[in-house]
Amino acid sequence: MSKPSSGSEATDEVPVRVEAAQVRAERREELSEIIDRLYRRRSLQRLSTWDQLRYGPEVADYLRRRSRVYRRRSGDAGTEGPLPFALGFFRIPSGGALDPVADALPDPQPELIVRLLSEFLEPGARLVFGEGESEIGWVVKGEDELRRLNVEG
Repeated sequence: MSKPSSGSEATDEVPVRVEAAQVRAERREELSEIIDRLYRRRSLQRLSTWDQLRYGPEVADYLRRRSRVYRRRSGDAGTEGPLPFALGFFRIPSGGALDPVADALPDPQPELIVRLLSEFLEPGARLVFGEGESEIGWVVKGEDELRRLNVEG
């Protein structure tokens, strides 16, 4: 069950588990740059309306230029689209595995996050969000190809 919101704060954090998520060697640097950019812009929701109007399109345009999946999901033209800031809460250690930097992610948009990551991850990666009865997860089969996990408690 989610906590009540005051209206101006970001949505609740959602627990995340990442298993067997190896970043494709040829895409590591690019994903690392995307993670870094989204991490730096993660506080967008706490900024003034003016700054949100300025930085939101910048982030959408940045993602559109670097991700085929993002372009397919948000459309080719313009500077609007979903802003998956939760991607900024991952890291890629020297071994090339994708690791979350926290046990829970703010406003993760789980399916969108997994679809975007599918472009960069080797098939077989598993990402699970939530816990207990609200747990939901996917296995990456290929770029923008996912299989929903049957997660039962």
